[in-house]
Amino acid sequence: MPLDGDFPTRDNCDPTNPEEAFLWMFAALPHVKGAPLLMPIAYYRQISKRLWELGARPVEEPTLEWVAPTSTEPHWLTSPGRWVPAGTAPKPTEEDEAAAAVAKMSRQQKAELKHALEALADGGVLPDTPAGRVVNTLSFHQREVVLAVLQKEHDG
Repeated sequence: MPLDGDFPTRDNCDPTNPEEAFLWMFAALPHVKGAPLLMPIAYYRQISKRLWELGARPVEEPTLEWVAPTSTEPHWLTSPGRWVPAGTAPKPTEEDEAAAAVAKMSRQQKAELKHALEALADGGVLPDTPAGRVVNTLSFHQREVVLAVLQKEHDG
């Protein structure tokens, strides 16, 4: 079941729960612009339940899958996402995942993380800070990816 704040997707909706069986299908409805959902999720839960009560049941595998908007789209904050043929949705890259994590950080957190990564890359010692402890948990490759994202954001 999608938690408060979680966007309903096929993966996080229970197909045996009337309020969730169809919930994920209401994303990016045709001709919708400005948001993935026009109404609150609670409203779509009621619609899903109504469909269930009228006899609808998920019985076939979908032929489409929803792709969430990415930060590289021109209007990603207001994009509804898009539906693509099932099995063709792009899988997020390590850089996409790192960029999403970095985007949630404050400017100060980003600066501290970048400082810790650069200190280590220059052969220095990791600072004994929250950022330094985070960097200590990353693999060498993950450190390179996160630093590249931070540098790209700083330069961009």
